[in-house]
Formats: sequence, C-alpha cells, structure tokens
Amino acid sequence: MTIKRQITLVLCLLMLVTAGVSYRLMTDAILPTFQRLENNAAAANVARVEKAITHVYHNLAKQAGDYAIWDETYEFIQGRHSNYAASNLTLTGFVNFETSIALFYDQNQRLLWGMLIDLEQQIELPVSDLGISVSELSPFLEHTRVHSTISGALNSSLGVVLLASRPIVKTNMDGPIKGTLIFGKFLDKGLIDRLRSRTEVDLAFTELAPQENNDRHESDSVPGSDITTTQLDEFARIDRRVLKDIHGEPILVLEVRTPKDITKLGQQALGNMFASLAMLGFVIAIAIWLLLHFLVVNPLHVIGQRITQIKHADDINQRLDVTGRNEVSLLASTFNELLDKLQSTRRELQTQSYKAGRAETASTVLHNIRNALTPLINRAASASLAVRAIIGGNMLRAAEELAGNELDPARREKLAEYLTVALNEQRSKTDTALADLDVVSAQVKQVEQILKDQENVSRVETVMETISLESVVLEAASVLPNDAEHSIRIELAPELGKHKIRGNHISLMQVLHNIIINAYESILRSDARRGVISVSARVDDSLVCLSIADDGAGIEPAMKQRIFARGVSSKKDGRGGLGLHWCANTLASMGGKIKAESSGAGEGAVFHLYFPAA
Repeated sequence: MTIKRQITLVLCLLMLVTAGVSYRLMTDAILPTFQRLENNAAAANVARVEKAITHVYHNLAKQAGDYAIWDETYEFIQGRHSNYAASNLTLTGFVNFETSIALFYDQNQRLLWGMLIDLEQQIELPVSDLGISVSELSPFLEHTRVHSTISGALNSSLGVVLLASRPIVKTNMDGPIKGTLIFGKFLDKGLIDRLRSRTEVDLAFTELAPQENNDRHESDSVPGSDITTTQLDEFARIDRRVLKDIHGEPILVLEVRTPKDITKLGQQALGNMFASLAMLGFVIAIAIWLLLHFLVVNPLHVIGQRITQIKHADDINQRLDVTGRNEVSLLASTFNELLDKLQSTRRELQTQSYKAGRAETASTVLHNIRNALTPLINRAASASLAVRAIIGGNMLRAAEELAGNELDPARREKLAEYLTVALNEQRSKTDTALADLDVVSAQVKQVEQILKDQENVSRVETVMETISLESVVLEAASVLPNDAEHSIRIELAPELGKHKIRGNHISLMQVLHNIIINAYESILRSDARRGVISVSARVDDSLVCLSIADDGAGIEPAMKQRIFARGVSSKKDGRGGLGLHWCANTLASMGGKIKAESSGAGEGAVFHLYFPAA
C-alpha cells in the first residue's frame, strides 16, 4: 500500500474518531461543565450577598465597639456621667453612621438609654415602636468576655433589623462588664439597594411562603449547600436561602437571580463544534501538508513550543524530549545540557543565599538578645547589691541582746530603735531588689520570646494587629537600665495615648527596644551625668510618626546617610551595625519606615519611626 493510500486511510479513520469523540465530549463533558459553571456562579452570587450581609454586621459591631470600649461609656452605664448622652449620643452622629438603633443596657439587662431613628426623614422615634422585648434581645445581652461580639437579625414591628452588640468595658479592655451596647440597621429598601450595588447581584428579600416547598417548579439542590434553585424560564434561574434570626427562626427568604448566559454559551459552543466538522475537508488538506513536512517543520515547531513553555513556567527542571539521531535531536540534546548547567549554577546561588541569610538572621537574633540582656544584667547586679546589703549580723546580735532578761531600760530602748530603723532600711532594699527582679523576669521572658519568634519565623507569616502606641512604648521603656551613677530619664508626650497603629507586637517591641537602648548608650557616650530621652507622636501623611529624641553623642554628617546600612555603627568600639539595619527591614515588612536626624556630633539625635495607622 502506498504512502498516499495509507495517509488517506488514516485521515478517514481520523474523521470517524473525531466525530465520535466530539459527540461524546459534547454530551458527557462539555455540557455538564457549563452547567456546573452556572451552578458555581449562582452559588458564588449567594455567597457574595451573604458576605455583604456579614460585612454589615461587622460594621455595626465596629461602630458599637467604638462606644462600648470607652471609659466615658463605662461611667455612663453606671450612672456616673450625667452629660454623656447629650455630648456623645446625638441624632446627627447616628445619622452619619447610618445607624437606626442604639440601645444601652446595664448589667441587669435594663434599658438605660435608647434611640430609634428614621434615617430617611432624619427624625427620632420612640424606642417602643420597635416592639422587641427584652427576652427577644436576651441573646445579645449575654456577654461573658470583654472581646465578645454578638450579631444577628430580629423581626420588629417596623421590619427586620440587623443587630450587633458589644460588652461595655473600659478603654483598656479591662472588666468587669457593666452592660451591653446594641447597634442596629433596618433591612429596608435603602440597605437592600446598597447590598445590590455592592455585590452587583440581582437580589431581593421576600416573606416566607408556607407552601413554598410544594410549589417549586423544576427545582434541584446545589451540591454542598442548602440553596434551592428554581428555574423560572429559559433565560434565568433563582436561588433561595432562608435568613434566620438570632433565635434560629426563619424570618425572610433571600432570592438571587442569575441569568442563564453560561448555558446559552455552552449550547452555542456545541453548535459551533458541530459546524466545525464541515471544515474537516480543509483540515485534511492541512494534515497532508503537515505530513509532508513531518521530518523538519513539525519537530522544530514542537521544540519551539516546549522551550516557550519552559520559559513561561520558569521551571528549568523540565527537559526536551529527545528521540532519534538527526540534527533536530542533537539540537534538543544540546539545549538540555545547557539547562543542566544553568540548574547547577542556580542551586549553588540558592545555597549561598541561604547560608548568607542564616548568618544574617543569627547575627540579628544575637544582637536583639544582647540588647535584652543589657538591662537584665544591670538589674540583676542591682538586685544582688541590694540583697547583699540586707545580710548583716548587727540586727541578729541586737535581737539576741534584747532577748536577755538582765538589760538596762535605756539600752533596751536604743536597741529597739536600732532594730526599727534597720528593719525599715531592710524593707526598702528588699523592695528595690524585688523591683529589679521583676524587670529581670520580664527580660528573660522577652529573650525567650525572641527565640520562639525566630524558631517560628520560617513557618508563620507576620501577624498584624492593632496596637496602642502608648502601651507598647511604656512596655519598651520599662527595660531602660536603672543606673544610679547616671541619671537618664525618659519623657513620654501625652498625645501617645491618642494613636493606634498596625504591626506585630513582638517585632515592634524589639524595634523600640533597639532605638531606646541606642539612645541610652548615646547619652553615656557623651560623658554626660544626666540625660533625657523624649518620645512624641504625630500623624504624617496617613502614617503615625513616633519620634524618639536624645541629647546624647549625636550622629556625624558622614554617618547619617548610611546609618541604616548593614554593618554600619556609630559606636566608638565598632560594636553593633545590625540593630538599625534590622529595625529598618522589620518596619518595612510592616508597611512602615524609619528616618534619623541629627545636627552633628554632640548635638543629640532624633529617630522617626513611621507605622500604618489602625
């Protein structure tokens, strides 16, 4: 049989196989795939709406928290702040929040203050118009933890309301809980329109129909959910999910309408696929041409495509398939050898980079531990001196002499006075030693936390949290060495308490510790007997800027431009060079930055630390 006949036979078989596979593919794979895509799109629309409703609850809880976690509210709920409501609970404020309901309950679940607002007319209505009893609200009033949030829906006389409650505690999140604050919004047309705009989904809320389950037409269930899908017509489908209240009782039905565009697209695709069979004759001609060029054109094309795939995948572990012993196979083999050399070189670079990274990490950890150990050693030495001063035999001898029966009254009075003075002095030294030991204990825990942090850093991403700037500065300042020889104090500006930032608490503590210790050592290097470290804060271009200033040795102009470079240190003994470099990298990883200012040697320095505002 000639080659042409063989090609003709192969092409005829190919046509039959193509027709059969195409039909099977369309009926068993493609159509169900489009249907699954449509089901997934409908489920995604419902999930998007539910997420938007959850976001409404989250905003209500956040707004309630702004009032509930506040010292003034804490005083008000106990009846000790008569001007609180007039100053803070205004109609305008709640209208701006788009909050319709605000209810303040004391710890005995009694309504202390409430406001019901018609947002459309911006007028206040009687709270009794809600028609919600305390027993219906009881799930919102059962807070046992200061951080708890309870949210849910209820049916009121004016319609369905979405509510969120927070326990009323002090600003620093201390208890005990003295009451509950509830904020709410009506699930009215305005809120539904905002949900529809935010999700870009055709949605509606309808009343529950008693015969709904019996009246469905061509309905089925979406796998993995409790959504009931009802086909209205050939153009659209509707998905329903029951909205339940805080007690678990159904109150509304969420309806999401999804156009059946995906199914129509699949049907059109199938029609086009069948139409493509008519082009088979043209494909046969192309196939013959490809067979004639099989020995040269096709292998080169395959190799080109494979090289392109390797390029875009950025995976040099892949290789070209080498078959035969012709020139094309030699080209593929040579390319594979180049990939082998490139892979070897890349592994060597990765190994060197890994070793360098481990060395830098170790240096940084040791530097942080050394900074933590400096106040620990000072405080331990101070505690040791205080304890040694306590030990003495004079008091024992005086006590033994007082225990004797034959003792002159004047002598007895002097010994008693001596013991009183000695014991008071001993108590003072004991208190000093205990305070120093408390700081030592805190520093040991910090060293332990540094080691734990480093152990987990390769596995856990940095956890960002909201941090009070004042509290973290106070915590970092507590480790300032207590040096009797040098009087160095730290001054904190009152505005620190007004700022909250986003960052990782442990990393931030290490950064502040580094900067404060550097300021302390800078004052010591200036040979001054006294010094001041000033800490202030301000808002700078949406970032919170924390400024730490000292009146120490300052920074020379030539050093200021590279003070944050790795290995650069302004200390005379050449120690360090890692702390500020690590601080800059750590702040950058949290979305912040650091700057240094100094008028020159002996003029002190100011470090500006920038953090994202919370």
